[in-house]
Amino acid sequence: MKKKPLLLVITLLFAVITILAACANSESKVPNTNETINDLVEINQSGVNLEGSVISWANMKIDNPDLQLTDDQKKVLKYFDQDYLQVMAYDNLQRYPQAYRNAQVYFKAYILKVLVSTDDEYECLAVMTEYYPNNEQDFIREAKGDNGEIGVINVPGDLSTVRNLTIIKGKPSNARIIQGDALQCFGRYQDVISYEIDGKSYQLPTVSINHTTGFDISSGYNYEKFDLSYINDVAKIIFGDDIKVSEPDPQNFDFEKHIPEERYYIVTPDRQISADFTSFDFDANYGYIVDSKSTLTEPRSFFVSADFEHYIVSVHNRSLKMFYLEYYDRDFNKIWGREFSNVDTVPYDYTIKNIYLCADTELHIIDIETGEDMISPVLVGQKVKVNAVEDGIILVGKGNKDTIMKTDRDGNILWKTSIDFDVTTCDVLQIVDNNVITKLIHIEYRNPDDTNSGITAFLEKVIVINTEGEQLLEFNDGDYDYNRDNGNYNNSEDVSVSSAPVPLMYATVIPKEGLNLRNTPSTSSESFGVIPCGTTLPVYDVTSYSGWAIVSVIDSRGVEIYGYVAIDYLRF
Repeated sequence: MKKKPLLLVITLLFAVITILAACANSESKVPNTNETINDLVEINQSGVNLEGSVISWANMKIDNPDLQLTDDQKKVLKYFDQDYLQVMAYDNLQRYPQAYRNAQVYFKAYILKVLVSTDDEYECLAVMTEYYPNNEQDFIREAKGDNGEIGVINVPGDLSTVRNLTIIKGKPSNARIIQGDALQCFGRYQDVISYEIDGKSYQLPTVSINHTTGFDISSGYNYEKFDLSYINDVAKIIFGDDIKVSEPDPQNFDFEKHIPEERYYIVTPDRQISADFTSFDFDANYGYIVDSKSTLTEPRSFFVSADFEHYIVSVHNRSLKMFYLEYYDRDFNKIWGREFSNVDTVPYDYTIKNIYLCADTELHIIDIETGEDMISPVLVGQKVKVNAVEDGIILVGKGNKDTIMKTDRDGNILWKTSIDFDVTTCDVLQIVDNNVITKLIHIEYRNPDDTNSGITAFLEKVIVINTEGEQLLEFNDGDYDYNRDNGNYNNSEDVSVSSAPVPLMYATVIPKEGLNLRNTPSTSSESFGVIPCGTTLPVYDVTSYSGWAIVSVIDSRGVEIYGYVAIDYLRF
């Protein structure tokens, strides 16, 4: 009789040891990044949940090590993430560290000197260009060597004479960065850090880079951010290996579907998904996907869900002001659909559990599994940006009253902040060290009902707000007022001027085949030449000649030439 308790104890100890061994094996499992997304659902639960809180799609960043994302998930996320604060003026990095420190930033730079270059890391001294108030061409000219050759960098003995010195560092991709490279840089700003270079000390802004692509140093032409190889990889991760990728036929371009000659690739799955989905257009620069039935007046946008296992499709009929939101599984079986009427803008963010969406003037919190409202819609006013943070929802609206507000996850308003100018749209919204970092834009048109009638006023401001809704910082990041600045340019039929005018703004050439620079504001006038797609142009006037802008370019001789281009083919 006395042996039974001993036997029971031995049995229990064996069971406990077995359970602990199983747990140890489970915890030590290393995710295989070559697995398909279907195999990553369980692994990725720790990836989209951080310290017990659910991270929204807008706040998932590839350089956050705590997210435990696989290489494939990082590649998809990098494609969609376009939330970068463009550095318009170099001095702002040092003048306003509270706005830029730890924020995602974008800028263009010339590599002046490679400090470190291995298979695992690089560190380079670069010259950062500016978009405002200085002309980017100034930095191109300064980057030329003594012989004047484009792309030849002259490294002076005393670097203190060089403007806009910056340190960029990161992990190399397929090719190493070398001296003389001209790069578009996407990364996270660290701080002003001390460096010893060639025996001298420098205090330099430093950026940790997560993506680079090139641009042409002579014209400013931006190469596509995502090349064919990258988009092919992303498409296979999303749809599987059985796909075909092609370029649009320039002879049969669909003007109802895209801005003229926009750079994109067509992805067609080999299997017939459904009658509603036959092919998809992947933008090569701005990281968005639309399906083959999308048009400019009725865009059909395609997103990957926060669990990387479902698809979110939105259809916005702008003429009827109708918005449709649909949720699909990976086989494109429709799980649910919603429709919203009388809407102009419908921003939303989402987690693995909920979608936070502002339709018309109401905030909807939607159960992502059922598509049903979890609470009664909350009146918050018309919004242009939504960001679901750990303890609530950040909303940015139009106008100057209650422009930025925060609600809890039940839609109860926690605080509201007004801005001192009328906001038209929100370009960037980042959550950095629990602060809200946003770039707000105000635009006025000659005809308020026609956005093609010419811009008469333009203002960009960066705003920083803390967790209590208090505004910590505000500064101009570029502005233009036609009545104030129009006198800077001599608007005559002969666009040559004796003194250099001041640019009012900058714009990018859209058409893939380029854009004619003409002598007068007419398609029948002489063309000075074709400006390449992606070229950033200084713009001096957008209102005096209906449908035309006055711009300038630097020719092969280094001479600045002024002329007219069609406004419809510029991206401001």
